[in-house]
Parts: sequence; C-alpha cells; structure tokens
Amino acid sequence: MAAVMGPSGSGKSTLLYAVSGMDSITAGTVDFCGKHCRIKGKSFIFI
Repeated sequence: MAAVMGPSGSGKSTLLYAVSGMDSITAGTVDFCGKHCRIKGKSFIFI
C-alpha cells in the first residue's frame, strides 16, 4: 500500500493523473531522492 500525502494545492492529484497517463506532462522536472529523473513516453512507477 502506498499513500500520497501533502497539503491542499501541493499537486497530489496532478501527480496521480500524470503517472496514470490520464494527463499529459508538457513541462517541468521530476526529482526522486534529490536526483533528476528523465521520463520518455509512458512511465510507470512502482512503490
């Protein structure tokens, strides 16, 4: 089980829509544990 937690307006729903492919990512960066990640095409994140 995983949880996405944060204050209102922090992008929780946006993150989930983008990861699921229901929304297109047109700009921005993805950082995980302080490292920049490149995402090409469809991506899947397993936690």
